[in-house]
Amino acid sequence: ADILGSTNPSVFFAVTRKTITILTTGYLSRKTPKRVVSTTLRNQRLGPVDTSTVPWFKFNGIDYEIDDEYISVVHAADAEIMRDGAKPEDPLPDL
Repeated sequence: ADILGSTNPSVFFAVTRKTITILTTGYLSRKTPKRVVSTTLRNQRLGPVDTSTVPWFKFNGIDYEIDDEYISVVHAADAEIMRDGAKPEDPLPDL
């Protein structure tokens, strides 16, 4: 994902079962992560992705522009977190 605006470095989102980690690149290379910007628990959605113009989404108050090819990746990550949140409570948790 690219932060909106062409003068900013790129960012990568690494989504695991437990966390969402955002890494940033430097200004010279937009393909190699340089440092971790933030790590949050995997308890929130990345999207929705707004596709009315250039595809983008807001995460933790920051707008991120993404390439068309990654829209389905964001949707898949969101579907996974929504699916986990929709699981019914275990009626017999002590067994």
